[in-house]
Amino acid sequence: MSSLQNLILQPLLYYDIFDHPLTVVEILKFLPANTVSLSDIQVALAEMILEGKVEQSQGFYSLAGKTTGLSQQRLQKQQYARKLWMVARVVTHVLKRFPFVRAVIISGDLSKNVADKNSDIDFFVITENRRLWICRGMLTLFKKVFLLNSKKFFCINYYVSVEHMEVQERNIYTATEIAHLQPTYNEDLFYKFEEANSWVRDFFPNFRLQRNGHHRRNGNSSLLRSVLEIPFRGRWADRLDTRLMVFMKEVWKERYPLLSEEQRDKMFRCRPYESRAHGGNFEEKVLTAYAERLRSCGISQIEIDSSGGLRSVDVVEESQR
Repeated sequence: MSSLQNLILQPLLYYDIFDHPLTVVEILKFLPANTVSLSDIQVALAEMILEGKVEQSQGFYSLAGKTTGLSQQRLQKQQYARKLWMVARVVTHVLKRFPFVRAVIISGDLSKNVADKNSDIDFFVITENRRLWICRGMLTLFKKVFLLNSKKFFCINYYVSVEHMEVQERNIYTATEIAHLQPTYNEDLFYKFEEANSWVRDFFPNFRLQRNGHHRRNGNSSLLRSVLEIPFRGRWADRLDTRLMVFMKEVWKERYPLLSEEQRDKMFRCRPYESRAHGGNFEEKVLTAYAERLRSCGISQIEIDSSGGLRSVDVVEESQR
């Protein structure tokens, strides 16, 4: 197998976990090299199709031997996602009026423009500094009281504050999720978040943000939000924010007593500047599945080491961890 085919296989293997076929442009975007042109990829894909390694249907490419109909399935999911996007924009108009909300961003399936009837609308919120837990508490209370705790159209599982937007975990999973994020409120702040996480381009050197031209219109402050924030000025609000964080730590500890502190911190992170609730350890499952697929093809895995540099992990070494 040529080195270019190895490169092309990596995004195909990753999205194979989700039964998500890719276009040529998407393969280029998530290729772990920037020395390849779109035409080079098209030629290599044609060879891989002839060799029975890849299949192509309706402009989408996937690994050979997968369940038939993946391309049609993706088109159907894209169509359903358009309906969810209309709901997401309405919900955004509600979210942006809550105290200390500074940006609203779509994550999860919808950020990839795919969804089905079982999909939630996943939101990622950037809050004012030292008010993250007050903001989170208000949004949680709203969901429980007015939405009867439904997460279907109001699932917020990640918060960061404006002064600490750099994501701690640096791996293929978090890089992919960040690369797919789509802002619905305050694009200017969203782009600062992306700049704070420019390490994503270590994994995807062809990845570039595309401004949609509306970022100057949708970042305006809400008068209602400004008024609601007035009572939460001063040191008492700082103490309240801290207490809410400590309270949530205890909640996660009671709900998941069998998890170690390290596991619980990774899945349900509670920091003054970060709140994360990813039940089921989905990230670890995806990384494990991806490593197994790379190993089956004899492809080395790329990681970021403790010093921030890239290193290639041999598949044999990875299997012996």
